[in-house]
Amino acid sequence: MNQLAPITPSQLNWHQAAKERELRKIKAAQQNARRARPMPLAAPVRTYVEPIVYPIMQEPAWSVSKTRFDDHVTAWMRYKKEQDDIAASPMRAHIKKRALELLSTYDDTVSHSRRRIDVVPRHITMWEIKTFVKPNASLPEIGAIYGLDHTSVLHGIRRIQAIVDAGKLDEFIAEHMDLVLSTKGRRR
Repeated sequence: MNQLAPITPSQLNWHQAAKERELRKIKAAQQNARRARPMPLAAPVRTYVEPIVYPIMQEPAWSVSKTRFDDHVTAWMRYKKEQDDIAASPMRAHIKKRALELLSTYDDTVSHSRRRIDVVPRHITMWEIKTFVKPNASLPEIGAIYGLDHTSVLHGIRRIQAIVDAGKLDEFIAEHMDLVLSTKGRRR
């Protein structure tokens, strides 16, 4: 039942016109191929290329001497840690501020040193924290800042409280300042 349908005369004309177009294209391509002459190849041109001479390489400055590329990062991290300490612990912030007022440093104040010029600011700041800054702070909590146990904190607070009760705190601090200033050159 697959019989071909008869081709109409218009279809037959279209089909013959398409065949003629295809033959014209083939003939035109053949004529263009005959007309095209091959281009003669140019003789290769020899050029002289100078060899690359590299200068004597010197060691970069960062490998010759110790260069610290990350100083700005270290400073930023130190600043952020200080800000976090201040925000997280008003006790630490008070110690830092008060240590400077007592002509000491934060590190010396919270150290385990038994030198008088370090012990006095430590005991004063312990007493101030327990009395003014954070009265509800436990002795172990205060001791954790200084790396001490609660009994050492209790001793420091009682010592300064006895001086306050006698009314001699200002004299005690002035005496400490004189001691620090007289031993400033021989601190370590």
